[in-house]
This record gives sequence, structure tokens and C-alpha cells, in this order.
Amino acid sequence: MNELTREFMERPARLRREIQDQKEKILEIKLSALPRMRAYDAPLVQGSYQGDRIERLVQAKIKDEDKLDELLEERREALDQIRELLDDLQDAGEITPEERDVLALRYIKRRSFSWIAEKTGRGLSTIFRRHRSGIEAIEARLDEYPRENVEN
Repeated sequence: MNELTREFMERPARLRREIQDQKEKILEIKLSALPRMRAYDAPLVQGSYQGDRIERLVQAKIKDEDKLDELLEERREALDQIRELLDDLQDAGEITPEERDVLALRYIKRRSFSWIAEKTGRGLSTIFRRHRSGIEAIEARLDEYPRENVEN
């Protein structure tokens, strides 16, 4: 698989990892405020060290949640691009429905080759062959477009 194809097909997985990192960062921010928080009935004095600290944590959390929303949207778009490409290739007769299914299960659903073979009732070598054939069709299609269109 060439680098452009790998980058295109693995983009949702990379974004999934970034989303998980962002969720962990948000959780850390939330938890960092807990140990030193005052009693629930104690008023929060504006301008106090504790009040300023909590305000900074809230602002950081808001920024991190905005970034999380952006990453989630970017991942949805990447998955939609892969689905659209697979549909276009199948409609054009460049890949078979079986090849499309293998590619969709591998890159959209993130399933292993052995899982795909087991669920489809096909041999592992058949799954590898369909994957390779589908990837070759994707490489040919992606080579037709300027790199900027593939990355966005």
C-alpha cells in the first residue's frame, strides 16, 4: 500500500486515537478540580485563589471539549469519504461487492482480517486477496486526484 493510500485509509483510526487522548485530557481536568474543592454549600469567592483556579480549569475544559467536537466531526468526515470512495469504486465496477465489504469492515469497522474471514465464511487468503485487490483500485483512484483533495 502506498503512503497516500495508507494515510487516507488510516485517517479515521488516527483521529480515533486523538479523540481518546482528548477525552482523557478532559477527564484529567475534571478530576484535578475535585481533591481541593470546597464544600458544596460554601460560597465561591470570586477573585480567590480557589475561584481563579476553578475558573481556569473550566475554561481549559471548554477549549478541550471544543477540540474534541472538531476531532469527532473530522473523523465522521473521514469515514464518509472512505464510504463514498468505496461506493464510487463499486458503482464504477472497479471493485466487487465482496472487496468493498472487506475494505469497509477493515477500515470503517476496524475489524481484523481473521474476524472478517470468520464472519464471512471465507478463507483468510481470500480475504487478503480481496483486500489487496481493493487497495490497488483505491491507489489507482487516489493517484488521479491532487494530494490536497485527498487530505481534506
